[in-house]
Amino acid sequence: MDINKNEIKLKINNKTYSIPINNFYYSDGIYNVIKAIKAGWEYKDNYWEKDGIKLKHLYGIILQIFEEKDHKFLNVKDKSVLDIVHL
Repeated sequence: MDINKNEIKLKINNKTYSIPINNFYYSDGIYNVIKAIKAGWEYKDNYWEKDGIKLKHLYGIILQIFEEKDHKFLNVKDKSVLDIVHL
């Protein structure tokens, strides 16, 4: 791990990932960032992406929805979804 004022570099499975510091605030900490990377989410310039899904901020709750399938009961398959979070 390498930390500077703008980003944190993580080495996971022999690959280095550069994640801007502010993403750790939105993701509720380093644990969720590591969990997201291990689940296949990629940080690209200013958004997270996996399987065609693009997110500006990867909140911990989003991992629950997409990775732990907490949304199964909602029947959102093949539908556009808008998630509004109030901080």
